[in-house]
Amino acid sequence: MKTMLKKATALICVLLTLMSLAVLPASAAIENDLPIIYLVGMGEPVFDKNGKQVWPVSGGVANILLDNSSELVAAFSASLISSDWTVYGNSLRRAFDKYYSGAALDKNGNPRNGTDIRHSVAPKKKTSNYGLMDYRFAYDPRLDPWETAVELSEYVDAVLKATGKNKVSFVGRCMGSCFVSAYLCRYGSSKVDTCLFYVPAVNGATNCSQLFAGRVHIDSDTLNNYATNYMGGNDLDDMLASIINVTYSLNMLGMGTDMATQIFDQLALESFPDLLLSTYATMPAFWAMVSEEYYEEAKNFIFGGREAEYAELIRKIDFYHENVKLRIGSNLKTYVRNGMKFNIIAKYNVPMPPYLEGYNLNGDGVVNISDLTFGATGAPIGRTLSVDYLNAAKKSGTIDYVSDDLMVDSSTGLFPNYTWYVRDIHHDIFPTCIDTMMLKILRTKNQVTVKTYSEYPQYVSYNSSANKLTPVTGTVTNGSTSSSTNGFQKLISIFLSIFKIIKNLFNIVN
Repeated sequence: MKTMLKKATALICVLLTLMSLAVLPASAAIENDLPIIYLVGMGEPVFDKNGKQVWPVSGGVANILLDNSSELVAAFSASLISSDWTVYGNSLRRAFDKYYSGAALDKNGNPRNGTDIRHSVAPKKKTSNYGLMDYRFAYDPRLDPWETAVELSEYVDAVLKATGKNKVSFVGRCMGSCFVSAYLCRYGSSKVDTCLFYVPAVNGATNCSQLFAGRVHIDSDTLNNYATNYMGGNDLDDMLASIINVTYSLNMLGMGTDMATQIFDQLALESFPDLLLSTYATMPAFWAMVSEEYYEEAKNFIFGGREAEYAELIRKIDFYHENVKLRIGSNLKTYVRNGMKFNIIAKYNVPMPPYLEGYNLNGDGVVNISDLTFGATGAPIGRTLSVDYLNAAKKSGTIDYVSDDLMVDSSTGLFPNYTWYVRDIHHDIFPTCIDTMMLKILRTKNQVTVKTYSEYPQYVSYNSSANKLTPVTGTVTNGSTSSSTNGFQKLISIFLSIFKIIKNLFNIVN
């Protein structure tokens, strides 16, 4: 009896072992338990030697306007009378200097006043179940990504030592993709299992590219349409939208939107270079977000006649441009062929600001579709791809890559099978439902494609009230502009403040 019991027990143990072995391969096939190093966008705080935060700049445009309103109104009045808009431009620059002087870099692109970030602490020891933010690499969002890649390499080695793993995964969000790209171009992909770019700016941010190149212009109809359909959500936007609508409708005494357009154009040409050099244009990381299309034009616009004065800064940004921006696409293809997994999450159906020449480009309000995805095709905002284009896609067999709303064609991108698109969500909004999607991609053993998970098709819409992603339908909407206004929008909003000043002048006269 005891012998039979022993045999039965042994048989059960064998069967259980075999069953567990049968289950293991299926489980292992979907698990990729490696540490994730996350690089966020340009919001890492910077402090001076006394511990005061100098970046991101606090207060915002509203405070700049209020704190300097007397000087700005006086300068605007003087420029209006003399037609010399450098007076108003200089007043704007002085106002910005009060806020940005602690954060702006010197003419060599180096920190001044002892400013720095609070560097990443030593990676914590952990052996499994890694989260998105377990290893968040803090970087100075003003500095040269190529130089910072040395620190990132040291951090990668520290994470590997703390976890006992031989590879890490990367998430590069917005500007963070520039720093991840610098690391990859400098050190290769031998220590990288998966790289995920989340709304990447490595190919250029439209706001940054066109502002640095001086490609700003306000068209009356465009501005009014933007104010009517997209502005709102905070006091400054509401105020500006109302003034734009009123001046557009009444064009009072010739001082409506058309006059504002002329003033804005002149201000942009005469004042932008100095204004940018006192804020963002000394920062190599922001030059990393100037696209190839506008790079040389931007250098000439900002540094024209001052090349010797800014020679070291120009050397830094040129080196990054030539060794990272111009190479990252082909390098990524090589890394993928060599076994690194790669994915992109882009956003679309959010209009660009109306002060840019590229106001009608489809994208996420900061980066256009093509730059986000290494070449995907997007219809102008609020429109669909043309009938001829769609017929050609059917003929070529790429129609399956076109979104159901007919706004985007992923087939022209560098990695069409590895790129997802989230509709109706601004660049600056990062909901947890997308975090969940990213974590699932990063934890998958094999290269994930847009066909891997039924719950994550290539094109999804963001439902903010439910915090969930749903498949895109054929409906075309105006899109969304809700965001926490980024630095460039704050910078340009000061120019839109001329509407407020015009209103104040009329109040004084009346």
